Amino acid sequence: MNFLSRFMDGAVRGGVPKVSSLIADRRLGIVFQPIVNLHDGSICGYEALVRAPSTLSLGSTDALFDAAKAQQHQKQLELACIEAAIEQWAKKTNGSPLSLNISAKSLLLLEHGPADGALLKLLDNCRLPSRVLTMEITGLSSRIDPLELAGPLTKLRRQGVQITFDDFRCTESHVKLWSRLSPSIVKMDMKLTRGIASSAEQQKRVRALVALSRRHGNRLAAKGIETAEDIVALNDAGVDCGQGHFLGSPDAEPTEYLNKRAREALASGWGVDVPC
Repeated sequence: MNFLSRFMDGAVRGGVPKVSSLIADRRLGIVFQPIVNLHDGSICGYEALVRAPSTLSLGSTDALFDAAKAQQHQKQLELACIEAAIEQWAKKTNGSPLSLNISAKSLLLLEHGPADGALLKLLDNCRLPSRVLTMEITGLSSRIDPLELAGPLTKLRRQGVQITFDDFRCTESHVKLWSRLSPSIVKMDMKLTRGIASSAEQQKRVRALVALSRRHGNRLAAKGIETAEDIVALNDAGVDCGQGHFLGSPDAEPTEYLNKRAREALASGWGVDVPC
């Protein structure tokens, strides 16, 4: 019996089958989306994303997580996604960096109370070295106490895991979490980056975040990049890395190279030509 099965032994059996059975039967689909260095066009890592099986009546991934939350299986589902992603990644690569998602709420629940240390134990016993892993913390809000979150983040860092803050917005609570907890990477909310090429206000905000990232010694990332114009604007603003369908779509088989249209878009911002 693997680690997750032991952890879920009591929780799975009492739940509504649609989510708990999916976890117990290990039927989670995992895809990987490239994260691209906007300064040189290299793929600097991948983000693991879960996909609900097409046979599941819940349909979309969002619906799956909504159901898990309603059935009080959210932290179990998130932990199952992490374990499945690590298992798949260990079979596909020779150590490329991998980003894994977990909500701040689930991280706190998994590191305190009955599930104390569940995430750290999983990472400690997985088939990948911690130095290639990044935990993307989602669901940050004013309700998250920086002091409470600092403990689990410190433990992850001690294991060699990097920390990313996902869906960062220009709010007082997010800036406070950034300054107090110092993640390695801050990934901006899509609303800050989509359409940035045609928005002077978005450009101004992103440049301010770039300056803040330089001051804190962090890297700044963009998500949801869909056009060549936005790539050029983000690169011009000084954003370090990015992801989106224009750069590379999520796939069960991770792409090894940046596609030509993305290379051409980046090169136009650098003022160089891209060979065919």
